[in-house]
Amino acid sequence: MRDSALKDPRYGRPFPSSPDEWVNAPAKIDTDDDGRTLQILGFQVMQDWESPLMQRMALSVANNGASVLEIGYGLGISAKYVQAIGPRIHVIIEANGDVAASARQDLNYEIDAGRVHVMEKLWQDAVLGGALRGCAPNGFDGIIFDTYPLSQQELRKNHFAFFPYAKSLLSHRGRFTYFSDEENELSDTHRAALREAFPRSVITTEMVRVHPVPNCEYWRSDSILHVVVEMQ
Repeated sequence: MRDSALKDPRYGRPFPSSPDEWVNAPAKIDTDDDGRTLQILGFQVMQDWESPLMQRMALSVANNGASVLEIGYGLGISAKYVQAIGPRIHVIIEANGDVAASARQDLNYEIDAGRVHVMEKLWQDAVLGGALRGCAPNGFDGIIFDTYPLSQQELRKNHFAFFPYAKSLLSHRGRFTYFSDEENELSDTHRAALREAFPRSVITTEMVRVHPVPNCEYWRSDSILHVVVEMQ
């Protein structure tokens, strides 16, 4: 049973009682005049209006012939842009079973051709289990991280926990980007977390204009900060 005291203050809905509840929960995609919405356990996980940011994220870390790791598939928006660039290998980690199945369906041709691998795992299990090393022995040229916060502790900073792992998984000159949860500039806490994890890397930011739809529950601003970390 979920603890009703542990609620996401943005919606008043309880967070999942465990990662397994999120992994096994049905995912559904609703479509209306404003586009698609991916929902899990009543939470809006992703909507189509995020496309401008997803495109910038893909362009900032993917190159033709590169190795790309993407954590969190969602609606497949950034994956579509990554595939349009033509990476040599594109590894996707997705925890939710229904969303992972959608990724396999959407990218069936690329999977059969050996260019895409979908791992149905929590990112922590994939990283700590060592499954990724064989995919890119010299490190990934680009990493995209965009997962949903599953607890109060992760809210607005679920990407922080991944920072040290991103550093270890990237190649020399590899690039890392993620959904920043910032409107137009890095908070002091966010900046400090980046500097601690990537002390000698180049960190750039860019404000991306977006247009959240009226029913969006998780974002209201007309901008999102796009952050890129480049290893040195």
